[in-house]
Amino acid sequence: MPLYSTGSTQAWYSPKQALCIALTFAIVDLLVNIFGLAWNGKFFTFDNLQHWFDFSHYTFTNNPIDFLAVAILRICILLGGAAGVYCNPKGGAEACATLSNV
Repeated sequence: MPLYSTGSTQAWYSPKQALCIALTFAIVDLLVNIFGLAWNGKFFTFDNLQHWFDFSHYTFTNNPIDFLAVAILRICILLGGAAGVYCNPKGGAEACATLSNV
């Protein structure tokens, strides 16, 4: 696999490729969560989504809407990292390496 050259260092992906890959994973993650919430028993309808957003009868152990909240948090972290790589392709890895505990 050829490496993308950024001056004196090399990276596995170009910044544009990293952003596209992150966007693809974010869209797939969100769609899987929405389709999972839309599937309720025997029927697959988007009306089932309204059922899960009824917060007057919300219980943590019975309501799977928390999976969507965690997915949105995961997407924000993923896209934030991709935007950081896209905006700072040359110095990002070196800056992260100085903050590493390992």
